[in-house]
Amino acid sequence: MPILALMLSLAARAVCPAGAEPDGDWRDTVAATRAAVGAADALHALESYAFPAAMDEEGRTGVRTDGLVIVRDGAILYERYGRDWQPDMPHLLWSVTKSVAAATVGIAVHTADLDVDASICDSIEVGAPDACRVTTRHLMEHATGWAWRETYEGQSPTASSVIGMLYGGGQADMARFVTAHALRDAPGTSYSYASGNTVVQSAVAHRVLRRRHGDRYLDDLLLGPLGITSAQFEHDESGVPIGSSTLYMTPRDMARFGVFLLQDGCWSGKRILPEGWMARALTPAAVLDGKLLDSPSGPTPGWNLWLNRAHPAMNEGRRPWPSAPADVFAALGHWRQSIYVMPEAGVVVARTGDDRDGTFQHDAFLAHVATLVEALPRSGPSQRGADRPVPGTFTPAAFPPPPVGAVGESTAAPPAKYDVGLLRIATSFAALQACACRYVSGREEDACRAYIRVQPDVARVRFDDATRTVTARALGMARTQARPVGDARGCALVP
Repeated sequence: MPILALMLSLAARAVCPAGAEPDGDWRDTVAATRAAVGAADALHALESYAFPAAMDEEGRTGVRTDGLVIVRDGAILYERYGRDWQPDMPHLLWSVTKSVAAATVGIAVHTADLDVDASICDSIEVGAPDACRVTTRHLMEHATGWAWRETYEGQSPTASSVIGMLYGGGQADMARFVTAHALRDAPGTSYSYASGNTVVQSAVAHRVLRRRHGDRYLDDLLLGPLGITSAQFEHDESGVPIGSSTLYMTPRDMARFGVFLLQDGCWSGKRILPEGWMARALTPAAVLDGKLLDSPSGPTPGWNLWLNRAHPAMNEGRRPWPSAPADVFAALGHWRQSIYVMPEAGVVVARTGDDRDGTFQHDAFLAHVATLVEALPRSGPSQRGADRPVPGTFTPAAFPPPPVGAVGESTAAPPAKYDVGLLRIATSFAALQACACRYVSGREEDACRAYIRVQPDVARVRFDDATRTVTARALGMARTQARPVGDARGCALVP
């Protein structure tokens, strides 16, 4: 390629997409959506699905939407909240947190503080020497090989690696807890979704970014530039953000993060993620060509984003959401927290909920959203520069993966049981979740008591608004307290 052409090509790639982010606050065009000619049927169908006329508060069955925001071109096309939820109330994102944690890794790469293919031992102290074989890329692709058991409700709490990490002995230093696990497989040879991977990923980014950019790196490098003001990010006892699950945010701010992804990791014309990062994140994880220890049956995993892409190892080679365009991708969390990005339409959807029985289906929901969006007129995105690429345009993928390693026999298994009892798990979960429900989200006591009810239902909580403390008890034999810790760090257990 001639030198001039190469220079022009590189210059063009350096320009960030813009125009989908709000100019300050979101513009409110919800009234126009409701009045749009030809959109009434689509709007009614969406609302009937997302907000059923009756919700089962006792059994917590069926679709139970807490908040829904749809944005395009810097404006809110649609917004509605369920039950007692309001626009300014941060919601627990569960595993949507993983996608935000992945962005901090990208930022560390962009600032030249991190190499994704370097050993994690270059950045953090680990719990076992074998963990030094793991790289940050392995963390991003859930290809670490650790003997980990990712189980939740309905299975033994004391045998769950993730529950042991979040509510048991792992709380003191979660990254060390994870990295103390034995290697079941050689890193880079098998896929196994594990919240522990994103906890370590968050620790790696935290260590390298904090070292150079200070304690407020998350606000200075990500949340502040995006205008996200509602975020509350819980930390473990060692001071590291819990990158697997405990970030709180309003749907409006979730939509900001989605627009940031839509714009190739840029905001207001400034690049925050490296060129090629988003395209790589939206490529099926290379390790899917290896051994699948827990074969994913839903969307295809990228780099802590979920793709509507067909892959021969999954869903019999079919797209997971056939009613949605192939380019749709999402950040997804437990109980159906979701940020959906629809690049071709220039649309981002933020949805929070309390869906516990599997009634809510991503494909059906996305079909309703797509029908509504197609029925709404669009004047075209503001480009803020005639030569600027449109949102949804991603620079070519960088960070090419190494070949998937040779698949061997598994040599270790997760522990049969962790050093934590059922009652301690119950009271830790209840205290932390009730504290955040009441003092981060701002819900009423009865709503918070209902929210923390899981099986087995053994924990009871008491709220002290004067000291902002929650006390959880279980069967009179276990007692745990939690309270907000300030500095946008959500709640923590009281020592």
